[in-house]
Amino acid sequence: MKPPPKHTGENQLAEALRTTLGHTLKVLREERGITLLEAAHWIDTDASAMRNLELQSKLPSMERLCLLAELYGVEVSEILKRAEDAAQPF
Repeated sequence: MKPPPKHTGENQLAEALRTTLGHTLKVLREERGITLLEAAHWIDTDASAMRNLELQSKLPSMERLCLLAELYGVEVSEILKRAEDAAQPF
């Protein structure tokens, strides 16, 4: 059974969040002076995979998102809020 189709506005917001989440993670990391390699080690991955998260090539799992929030000293909701704010049209 297929789930009901989402509204077009919801699809657009979801796609916008996908493209801004990686940028948000990068900004948080850089604001805190954490290297890409340090962040990668924190979430038990390599620098290439961490770079892919920041370049929006791949979405982080909820586990990794929670670990990054801990490393950056913010709540997951703050990361998502920043990404959502960045995704909103002006």
